[in-house]
This record gives sequence, C-alpha cells and structure tokens, in this order.
Amino acid sequence: MITVQDAAESLKISRRTMYDLAAPGGPIPCYRIGRTVRFEQSDIEAYAQSCRSTPTKPQNVGDSR
Repeated sequence: MITVQDAAESLKISRRTMYDLAAPGGPIPCYRIGRTVRFEQSDIEAYAQSCRSTPTKPQNVGDSR
C-alpha cells in the first residue's frame, strides 16, 4: 500500500486533489485506518489508465477554398 503523498506524486497532482479522489467521495478505492489513508498501487495505475486519452485526426469538414 502507498501513502497519499506517493499516490499524488505518481499521478502528478496535489495531495489535496488526491484526498478528493479517494473513495467514497471519489473514484479511487482506498483504505482508511483512523485518519490515515492508503492506496493500492494497482488502483492508482487503473485510475491513470482510465484518464488516458488518445489523439484523433482532425476531420476535413469541407473544401478550404
């Protein structure tokens, strides 16, 4: 399990944003033990994959004359 700081660095986001993404309020599952929050590395990687976008080719909409 990894800390909030490690997870945030992995996703290149702030610690505050990482807390916002933590379940139950956010999409990333986590473990809460008292005031401590921990994440599984596989859940962080899955979230990063879900945010991935792929480039698309621009569409030609008509003649450019």
